[in-house]
Amino acid sequence: MYEQLCSHENLLLAFKKAKKGKTKKDYIIKFKRNLENNLITLRQELISQTYKPKPLKTFIVRDPKTRKISKSKFRDRIIHHALINIIGENSLKDLISKILTKLKGDRARAKIIEKQIEYTEDWKEKKETSLDLLNHLIEKSFIDKEDIIKPLGTSQIFALYCFPTTPIISKNGKIKYSLNRRIYPNFLKKLGFIRLHLRRGLFYVIPRERLIPSLQNTFYLKQYILEEIEKTFPVEWERFLKELKRKKSLLNEYNSYKNKSYKQELKFNILLLNTDISENNVGYLYGERTFTNDFHNFLNNQLDLKKLNFPRSVKANISEYMKNISIVFFFKGENTTNIQKINDVEPKLKSGLSIIKWTDYLDKNQEEIASIFKLGNLSESRAKKYSELLIKKIEVYRNALRELRINL
Repeated sequence: MYEQLCSHENLLLAFKKAKKGKTKKDYIIKFKRNLENNLITLRQELISQTYKPKPLKTFIVRDPKTRKISKSKFRDRIIHHALINIIGENSLKDLISKILTKLKGDRARAKIIEKQIEYTEDWKEKKETSLDLLNHLIEKSFIDKEDIIKPLGTSQIFALYCFPTTPIISKNGKIKYSLNRRIYPNFLKKLGFIRLHLRRGLFYVIPRERLIPSLQNTFYLKQYILEEIEKTFPVEWERFLKELKRKKSLLNEYNSYKNKSYKQELKFNILLLNTDISENNVGYLYGERTFTNDFHNFLNNQLDLKKLNFPRSVKANISEYMKNISIVFFFKGENTTNIQKINDVEPKLKSGLSIIKWTDYLDKNQEEIASIFKLGNLSESRAKKYSELLIKKIEVYRNALRELRINL
């Protein structure tokens, strides 16, 4: 087919089609004066695979709608027609349609993955808030730690089992270097997957409810994982070769690998399971102590406040206590000096904004809150930051209490 594309007959036919309706244009008259030599030059560039399209000429057209037009050089239009002569008009339309469909699919998948990453970040923040609240209630003796330990049962999860086959260099029975340790799909963390340690491969799990609905059918998920792994391989292969080269004891191994492609050596098979899985049905994997401990911790850490049910009297005591907490509670992690400033300015916030309970701040303007924070010897930027943080923290803690069915 490529020989047909480069043939003199095909290029001559393409020239005739390209000049149709434009025979009086200066650039066509100029090209036609030296037609044979011009076609021979194009043919030689195609055969030697040195042909490169010229930059497009861009201009604005107003007829009457304003449009930006990009125009190719005449010699490039001859190549366009030469291609169409061989593959056909319909085939070209089909090819363009497939490319556009793929691009549309890529964009759709990118949006879905971006949504999952945002969802994971939100869940992490929610989990941190939940743990902080429960630990505080335990510390104040409202509840016991045993009250929040989730019994080991069955969880519906996605389990991703990865089998990397990578070079392992050993001497005298001892492993000197294993690329297996290098290939660690960190991008899975962004999606919310948790790694469980396993000698036979890489094992990741995520509860079904931690995936947005679009990813629960696994189609986009598989595509994304495989594409990201393909990006990882060439980078890791280069690092692998550099490390071999640096070690004199592995110089022979470096010489044997340096001319190989990563595609020859690295393979990555994945098994994506959508299943109910528990401590009792993980099969032969359950025999590995580290994996077993990781898996127990995974099940216990799937904290869901909605599933916790405290006695009515306990909830009433928590409600009464939480109504009266200081806003200092929401600024854990700040330095002692700033905590004292917040504590000192709190009475002014309450009187100036008519605050009865801390959820009342949600109805106030952030600028008003910031202006009173400044009265506590806080800089303008810090006062603004603290007003935003206060509103955000109050909202997430209020939602956490609502999930526990505790009203303020």
